[in-house]
Amino acid sequence: MRLQSPFTAEEEIVPPQIGMVFPTDEDAFLFYKSYAYRVGFAVVKRTSHNFYGIRQSITLCCNKERKPETKKNVTEGFQKRKHGVQSTQCLARIRVKDFNVDGHWTVEFVELDHNHELFPDSVRYMRCHRMIPNFVRRQLEINDEAGIPINRSIHSMFTQAGGYENCNFTERDLRNLLLQRKALKLTEGDAASLMRYFKERQTACPNFFYLCDTIHMSCSQ
Repeated sequence: MRLQSPFTAEEEIVPPQIGMVFPTDEDAFLFYKSYAYRVGFAVVKRTSHNFYGIRQSITLCCNKERKPETKKNVTEGFQKRKHGVQSTQCLARIRVKDFNVDGHWTVEFVELDHNHELFPDSVRYMRCHRMIPNFVRRQLEINDEAGIPINRSIHSMFTQAGGYENCNFTERDLRNLLLQRKALKLTEGDAASLMRYFKERQTACPNFFYLCDTIHMSCSQ
């Protein structure tokens, strides 16, 4: 069972170059993200739109691009939210633009040098590179429905992968996924309460419309 990145150390690292063309901005993002994965840094995306609101360019930056936070980062008594990343105002980035808005995204600017250490050995734990494959999500759901304890279920996932080092997700990611699923799951009586609320809204406002799949809801209309 392979859970780790499809990129291997033997693959040649192709750096972005001015003049490269991509069919979509998402393709450009995925290319730069794969490059960042192999080099050892995380990526953030900034977008720019033209006068008509059409996306025309994107800037893909190192996630340490922000100015370093200091104790003076307080404005009018409001404490800035901490991002969890030690910023260094890194200038590494590329800018990709659809010059003619015709679906041809061209790299127009490239800066490859970073002002900080890179971490290719631990890059899989960086937020933008972490992901839970669909088959892992499904297995967790099956185990949860079967009543298997969370700790045992999570341990099983890492064991099948051959260890934590072969996964692009953490134990916290799996726990958060299960907690979110439980939070969204209707408990006994919730569906009936929801239906009553919808009917009251429709009585108060004839234009209010709702549609429910009663096959998967333990309530009656």
